[in-house]
Amino acid sequence: TATVPVAVDRVRLGLGWETPNTDLDLDASCLMLQEDCRAQEEWVVSFKRLQLPGVKHSGDNLTGQGAGDDEEITVAFPEVPPNIHHLAFVVNIYTEGRSFAEVFDSYIRMVGPNGHVLARYPLDGKIQSRGLFFAAFSRAAAGQCWTFKAVGAPLRGKRAVDAECMADVVAVLGGGRGGWTS
Repeated sequence: TATVPVAVDRVRLGLGWETPNTDLDLDASCLMLQEDCRAQEEWVVSFKRLQLPGVKHSGDNLTGQGAGDDEEITVAFPEVPPNIHHLAFVVNIYTEGRSFAEVFDSYIRMVGPNGHVLARYPLDGKIQSRGLFFAAFSRAAAGQCWTFKAVGAPLRGKRAVDAECMADVVAVLGGGRGGWTS
């Protein structure tokens, strides 16, 4: 996939899902990584930590019930700390023993301030993992501009802060560099 410069100061991730079972919980998260792809658990925005500088989570939806986006993460790029160089967006199945094959009309998408969809990925049985590394923004060399890349890579782990999930993100984003520190 191509990396595209993004000339906006705000974006919104939307996660929506429907399920015949009310006990299937999907979670959207944003991993805020340093330039060398090292991250700390304290720099993950998710249902456990709803806000960090520049990134805000709407809160945990446990069932996917209701029309439209069930969980949202908004990013204000000017407020992201200068030591953060990558914003990695993931979705994980929190509910044990469940799969993406059990959801329908389900998606994860990135939307610009004018409603323009930068990327949209269907969530369905074709995803054979517990999670999906959806997309990433990376700070350009000059530091003022961000680039966007749709990823679509499988992830392990039921939460973004799980070591195996983070290792998968780092392997894709950093080419195996970096690591997870807690």
